[in-house]
Amino acid sequence: EELTDPPSDLDNVEAVQRFIGVRYLLLAPIFGIVVHELRLDEPGARTPQEPTILIGLGTLADEVGIEEFREVIREAVRREEQASRPQRPFAIDLGKIPEAEAAMARGDIEGTLEILEPWAGPLSMLLRTPQGQGLALDAKAALARALGLLGAAYARKQEFASAEEVLRLGVQWVQDGEITGQLFAQLGELSLMQGQPGQAIGLLRRALALGSPRENVLPVLADCFVQRGRFVAALACVDEALARGVPEERVKHARLASLEKVGPVYREFKRRVPSAIPASRAS
Repeated sequence: EELTDPPSDLDNVEAVQRFIGVRYLLLAPIFGIVVHELRLDEPGARTPQEPTILIGLGTLADEVGIEEFREVIREAVRREEQASRPQRPFAIDLGKIPEAEAAMARGDIEGTLEILEPWAGPLSMLLRTPQGQGLALDAKAALARALGLLGAAYARKQEFASAEEVLRLGVQWVQDGEITGQLFAQLGELSLMQGQPGQAIGLLRRALALGSPRENVLPVLADCFVQRGRFVAALACVDEALARGVPEERVKHARLASLEKVGPVYREFKRRVPSAIPASRAS
């Protein structure tokens, strides 16, 4: 519920309830919290103070702000919800990964989370054990792929901190190779989503060095360079991406934004300097 202006008449019960928050007032007694009164500044006070509520919890009493009171109720609800959630047994079943991939492909984010979310904590602990370190390389790669899927699901829900945490855990499971490159590519996209193109550039370059498909990384890298004002670098990424078959629509914004800034100079550069992309790679 949005905060409204304080009521002008404390005897108007409905106005007071709307100001405090009707749902919060209804929930308060469930958790043993008694709301005694709303306190407002006297009209014309020299140093106006924020409205407060006098609340009681058992024999204790406290005076809190409106938003603080609401947060107390929200936290009580979160604790209750967590306590009532059934504990799901944990097991790592690598056979579930294709099922999670299929859920992600059809846009079923909740289905992906249902399968993979319980894996994150145990995999973090397993990584630090001799049993975890002794797993075969293909098993480690499968776990890293699963963490990449989980990170993508979190990113789609804009839970960026959780996404970054599981993606970096995936990097720790396989510290080299194409899967690691894909994880770094996801981390780069995640940084760009959060308005950090400079950080994203380093992560995306690392992804390319580790063998992540260039046609997937270059369009994102071009967007990062545009946001950093590095238009020649952006155009170089755009040209290679187009040569590798990336649809023009995917790099249209980066191309137009860059050509607007350095178009004549870049065209002259392209005329004088042959393309560095071998024909076999560009096809």
